[in-house]
Amino acid sequence: MPLNDLTPHMTTWEIFPNAVQISTHPAAARINAELRDAAANIRATTPNGKPQDWAGNLYTTVENNNELQLHPDFKEITYFIENESTIFANINKLFIPSNRVFVKNLWINIYTKNNSMDVHNHPNSLFSGVYFIKVPENSAKFAFD
Repeated sequence: MPLNDLTPHMTTWEIFPNAVQISTHPAAARINAELRDAAANIRATTPNGKPQDWAGNLYTTVENNNELQLHPDFKEITYFIENESTIFANINKLFIPSNRVFVKNLWINIYTKNNSMDVHNHPNSLFSGVYFIKVPENSAKFAFD
């Protein structure tokens, strides 16, 4: 007789699971407009900090202004990211010292047509995230590898 339900005879393993959280700021239109202005001001006054070994051709402050979480214009979004990350950690039962996630580094990446980013990682980080200020129609897809 064929066995229709194999569930009692199966084991499921989550090997290398990747939990992903998508959050929308409750005042996204306002904060995104403020962040666009702040990013434009930083771009006008800060040279491109793209590492020489990157093949990607974007504008970034990753090497020369990567503590924007300390900048007053980024205080609200930093708080939002920290709060959402703490909620994510709690939902996924991750141990967080002092029960609070903090942003260690925050920088700007600005892409225009035909710009790209290399595959990379963020060492010594429990979480990596992206906050999109503006995504034009027909933009390339975003992927975590």
